[in-house]
Formats: sequence, structure tokens, C-alpha cells
Amino acid sequence: MDILFDLTPLAASFGSLFAGVAVCFAIGLAVGFVSALFGIGGGFVVTPFFHSVLQLSAPLAVASSMGQIAFMSLSGMIEYARQRKILYREGLLLLLGAIPASQAMAMAFGNLRGSSAADAPFIAGLSIADFFLLLCFGLFLGLLGVYNVYRSFGYSDQTEANATATATATEDANKSETRSNPNADPAAAPKTNPNANPNANPKAKAAAKADAMIAAERALRIRRRPAATLLVGCGFGALSALLGVGGGFFAVPFFVFALKFKPAEAVATSFFCILITSVLTTLHYVIAGNIYLGLSICIALGSVIGAQFGSRFAIRIAPGRLLFSLGCGQLLVTAGYVALKLL
Repeated sequence: MDILFDLTPLAASFGSLFAGVAVCFAIGLAVGFVSALFGIGGGFVVTPFFHSVLQLSAPLAVASSMGQIAFMSLSGMIEYARQRKILYREGLLLLLGAIPASQAMAMAFGNLRGSSAADAPFIAGLSIADFFLLLCFGLFLGLLGVYNVYRSFGYSDQTEANATATATATEDANKSETRSNPNADPAAAPKTNPNANPNANPKAKAAAKADAMIAAERALRIRRRPAATLLVGCGFGALSALLGVGGGFFAVPFFVFALKFKPAEAVATSFFCILITSVLTTLHYVIAGNIYLGLSICIALGSVIGAQFGSRFAIRIAPGRLLFSLGCGQLLVTAGYVALKLL
């Protein structure tokens, strides 16, 4: 518990405590916005910051990053809950695998603090734990960034093709109606009342039917793939505790591509899962005394504000652009993290 609210790493790295807190607040603003936008915990930025800039050991960098995720995810999830974008049933199924996996990994990695694996130099001045964390970030986050960028192009092409097909079908229908009644006056067509009963509006009725079909297809996919959802949940929980990240970079693509969630639903449900796992894992670290909670709070002061803006903007972003931006961000952070630790 002696390091729980210790802020000396900030003063040591930035020359003064005030400058360190200001930098953390600015990073928190950016992390909160990006995290709520993509449905991730922001640890893919904060863990490298704690590990490479503040020079915390790997176990403490991971634990302290997880601490800020708990605060930030609560802020973002409140906004998503207000918008009714969270699919709780699907999220709970993922958590059945995520919770035990995250707790087991937190216990194993947290026990490395003070051991030779966390302190003794192993390669390039890094301990075994430092090198392992860097290697995992480079592999998992880098490869996932490449994958998300690759899939974003296919998603964009598919979306554009669907939009073109819909526009063509609408145009053909209009031409057919014009041919059947060439003397019809377009201005005389009845105007639609947006507040009218959706059942009386053909377009609203078709949209409602399409949403119902998507929901039914999603439920069918989940029923057919419960084992896959649980397995992804285990990976979600284990990676979040191992790398000090929320795990949303793992869950959001699964929700979008495998379960066919809408982008906003995938992001919101991922945030719900991140909140549960991060709170439980942070409590584990606090009880064990393996976390700089004061540093977590400094980041959270900005991230809880940024998350409010990111959660509102996420609803309007296109799926392909969402995944492309996420992938590029993952690649840039991975490259910068590796360069700071090895150069």
C-alpha cells in the first residue's frame, strides 16, 4: 500500500509534480476521447506511457494503466447507457470467460513485482517482464492493427456496394411508378408526418423490419457460437490484465464481424465489458498493493471528460473508417513504444 498514492514518478520524469499532472491530464483527455470512440480501454497508450516515459516496472505499469481504465470506462458507459446502445445479454456472455481469465492473469503477473524477473536485466537493459510486455504489445497490438486496417477496406467496399444497390433499387422503383402513372403530379404526393405511427409509413415500417431481422440474425449467431464468444471472452480478459488494456481492440472486431453488431453497439457493449473487468482487476491490484493508483487518477481526471465527447461522436462514424482509424492508431503506438524502449 506504500505506493498507492505516490506521485514521485511524475516529478522525477517531468521536473515538477505540477508539470507531470498537467501532462497526465492532457494525455487523459486524448485517451478518453479515443477510448470511447473505439470502445477500448485506452491502455494501449497509457501502458507504454507508464512503462517507457515514467519508467515503471512492467507489473506496475500494467496495473496502474488498468486503474485509469476503471474510472474512464464508467464515464463512457453512462453515456452509452443513456443512448441505449449497450447489448447487455451479449456482453454478459463474453464476461463469463473474461472475468476468471483476467483475475488469473492479474494474480500471475502481479506476483512478479520485486522478483528477479521484474528487476534483473535480461536483454537490452530490459528485465524478463519488461521484454515480455514489449514483445506481447508488438505482436498482439501490431498484428491486430494490420488486421483491422486490412478488414476496414473490405468493410468499406461492402458498405459502398450495399448503398449502390439500395440506390439503384429505389431509382428503379421510382421509374416503375412513373411509368405506371405518367400523369401523376409529384407535388400532389402526400407528405409524411415524422411523428405519425411508423406502421402507417412504409419507409419506417421497412426500416423497423430490417432492424428486427438484424437483431434476429445476431441472436442466432450468438446461439450458434456460444463457445466462440466464451473463448473470445477469455482472450479479452487475459489480454486486458496482461497488457493493462481494456481489451476492446479484441472485442470490437469480434462483435462487428462475427456477431454483426452495429458499430455503435459494438463499441458500447465493449465498454460495458471493459468496465466490469477493469473494476474487478483494479480491486485485485489495490488489495495486493501492486498499483500506483495516484497515477491512475491523474490520467482519469482527463479521460472521464474525453470519454463523454468520444461516446457521442462514435455513433456517427462509418464502420470502415472506425476500423481503419483504430488499426492505424494501434500501429503508430506499437512503433513508438518499441522505439522508446529499445533505442
